[in-house]
Order: sequence, then structure tokens, then C-alpha cells
Amino acid sequence: MLRIMQQLSAPERAVYVLREAFDLPYREIGEILGLSDTNARQLRRRGTGHLNTGQERFTADPDKLTRLGPVR
Repeated sequence: MLRIMQQLSAPERAVYVLREAFDLPYREIGEILGLSDTNARQLRRRGTGHLNTGQERFTADPDKLTRLGPVR
């Protein structure tokens, strides 16, 4: 999950999780997120590409991490 958080933007992450975890059709993902199904497909494709590169795009804010408490 951390990898997804560090490598995908919020819209890419939402589409990726809805598709991968819940196997929702793109039409339904688009309705949930207020996107066209074509846009949802594109976000998934881009997100998958970012995950395949292995490069971190975003870093977690250390202050927010400490407020969340220890990871168990």
C-alpha cells in the first residue's frame, strides 16, 4: 500500500484500487469518481505505468506520519 501511496496520484490511486481490489467496471468507477469511463481507463493505465517504473513520485509528510502513530 505504501508503494501505491508513493507512486500514484490520488485519482490514479482511487481508480487502481477500485479496479484491482473490487474488480469494478470502468463505467462504475467513472460514476463513483465523476469521470468518464475513458478517463478512468487512462488513469489506470498511467497508474500501472508509474508502478512499473518503481520510482517514488510522492513522499509522505513526516509530521502526518507521526500523528498517525506507529505502524503495526
